Amino acid sequence: MIRMLISNSLSIVRAPCPMLNTLANHGFLPHSGKNISEADTLNALFTALNINQTLGEFLFQAAITTNPTPNATTFSLDNLDRHDILEHDASLRFVYTRYIMT
Repeated sequence: MIRMLISNSLSIVRAPCPMLNTLANHGFLPHSGKNISEADTLNALFTALNINQTLGEFLFQAAITTNPTPNATTFSLDNLDRHDILEHDASLRFVYTRYIMT
């Protein structure tokens, strides 16, 4: 199924994670990237990536800690840029010489 989405680019937010951005771009997560619920997260991770519910719940619980609102039940993709939650000083693709021990 191809989903056509037209929106104001100023009203959308994206994460430092290309996979989550892809899920939002293709409608598995809310296209705006905002107010993503646990149900949204679990459904998107299972439907698009075949990630089981237990791992999905764990990932959602980590993501929700990035929402600055106390007792929040949703998160937005731009919240995920907080250091050491999803954003980190490592890459599976690039070698950072700064971290090589000699």
